[in-house]
Amino acid sequence: MINRVLMKENLGFKEVELEISQGLTVFTGLSGAGKSVLFKGILSAFALSESEAKLVEIELDDKIDLEEYGIEG
Repeated sequence: MINRVLMKENLGFKEVELEISQGLTVFTGLSGAGKSVLFKGILSAFALSESEAKLVEIELDDKIDLEEYGIEG
C-alpha cells in the first residue's frame, strides 16, 4: 500500500505531498485539475511511466496482508 507521495516540479504542481490512509482513496476533480499528471508521477516511481517531475518519492507499507484483500497467501 502507498502511504505517502511527494512530487516536486511536476506539470501543474510546484510541490505536492499526500498522506494516504488505509482503505479506498478516490481522486476527483475537474478536467485539467491534474489527476492524470498525479497518477503518471506515481506510476513513474515504479518505472511504469515517464514523468516530467524533478522528484517523485513514494513511501510504501512494507507488510501487506494479502488475505485482507481476498488473496490467499
